[in-house]
Amino acid sequence: MDEVRTSLDQVLKLSESNGTSISETASLALNAAASEVSKLIGSLEKSMGDSISVTEEAGAIMKATVDRVAAAVRELEKALEGTRRVIDAIGTVASTSEEQAASSEEMASPWNRSRRGRRASPD
Repeated sequence: MDEVRTSLDQVLKLSESNGTSISETASLALNAAASEVSKLIGSLEKSMGDSISVTEEAGAIMKATVDRVAAAVRELEKALEGTRRVIDAIGTVASTSEEQAASSEEMASPWNRSRRGRRASPD
């Protein structure tokens, strides 16, 4: 309330010093205040527009980042599946190798016995 009273006092003093009516001086003061408010509103609108632009840009960057991360995850999943296949293939090869070794050992066993038997018999 004190600010209003101070403003009114300033209008009265300005009116007296310019020799104009109080209503004319008040009108000029209101126009000046309206102009200042308009400038402030314009400044706020620009700041808000800039903020919105930055926020939209950040959103676009985040979307692009999420898309890239999703693509990377898909590629990693493919690589993981490929690794699983390689591990399965290695397991198959190992099992086959073990089976072949056992089979070879089994087939060689009678032959080794017959060789040992020939060495043991006097000629």
